Amino acid sequence: MNNEYVNILFSTEGSYDLGVLTYVERISDIYPFWKKTLEKYGDYFSEQVFSAYMGELIYGQSFLLDETEKPERTPQRRNLGQVKIDDLDYEILKLLASDSRMPTLEMAKKLNSNVTTIHSRIKRLVDSKVILGFTIELDLDKVGYQGWKVDFYLSEYTKVNQIVKYVEKNPLLLSVDYTIGYADLEIEICVRNINQLHNIIEDLHSKFPKIIRKYSYFRVVKMYKWFNL
Repeated sequence: MNNEYVNILFSTEGSYDLGVLTYVERISDIYPFWKKTLEKYGDYFSEQVFSAYMGELIYGQSFLLDETEKPERTPQRRNLGQVKIDDLDYEILKLLASDSRMPTLEMAKKLNSNVTTIHSRIKRLVDSKVILGFTIELDLDKVGYQGWKVDFYLSEYTKVNQIVKYVEKNPLLLSVDYTIGYADLEIEICVRNINQLHNIIEDLHSKFPKIIRKYSYFRVVKMYKWFNL
């Protein structure tokens, strides 16, 4: 948990026991950390699975809305890529991370700047997709839901977009992750209980019986470290 490259650390139930997310400039940066981990704790691992994150479609949390209030399912797209930011941009992001509704006047006072500068900087961060939106983060358990990650292994990868187009109609879908690694398609979804999750997976499997080869799933049960600015 104290390693500088480990940004998110959690225990899970389902297909795996522990999840570790790292943010690095180069994949090779991971090797010394993982080598040391294996030297100390390798005997405890029955299986190791790696996945390189390449992008994400974020669908928000419209499942709480009535049918008449639900917006069109147009996801925000998060892609790899770098945008140059300076110290002031970084300090603005730190303030927004702690309170995304903080008035620009208050931010300007805290950062010894002016409202016009702060406003233009925020607009540039939004336009460049550094900031994807201002929203709420729900504790799903407290509102009677569970968040699950489902990994699909496909026989025909060319059909992946068909599956995404089908599943994105479900208001319980939170995101679709594009990765390089063990699974061909990764989705995050919230459900009332495990039976509802099974029904959704079985529905997908019946709609794409020759395309979905197999699947696995897990959910976070305890968070030990959460990346923040």
